[in-house]
Amino acid sequence: VHGSDEKPARTLSERIAKLSGTKPRMGAQADGAAGTLLLVGTLQNNPALATFAQKELPTEITSHHPMAGGYAIFRLPATETRSAVLVVAGGDAAGVEIGVQNLGRLLTMENQF
Repeated sequence: VHGSDEKPARTLSERIAKLSGTKPRMGAQADGAAGTLLLVGTLQNNPALATFAQKELPTEITSHHPMAGGYAIFRLPATETRSAVLVVAGGDAAGVEIGVQNLGRLLTMENQF
């Protein structure tokens, strides 16, 4: 996680760990390691997210979507070549913050990702 999105990403990671007992990985590559990879940020300030979105979500996360103040959340299941991935992409820092807050509210013991 890079730049201004580090704090919201850590907040979400801690929330997931509290509910599931397992902290998701936050890193530059979805390399097939065990556990869920957490990618949080914008295309402009998180190169790992930008690379992943271009490869795995080319029409869902673009330079035009999400827009400023908006966000998109995706959970991609594990494949043979990568681990499961949870993406919170914002159009800007405010969108990232709102996306993380809203996802955090949805995560409960009964509704785990």
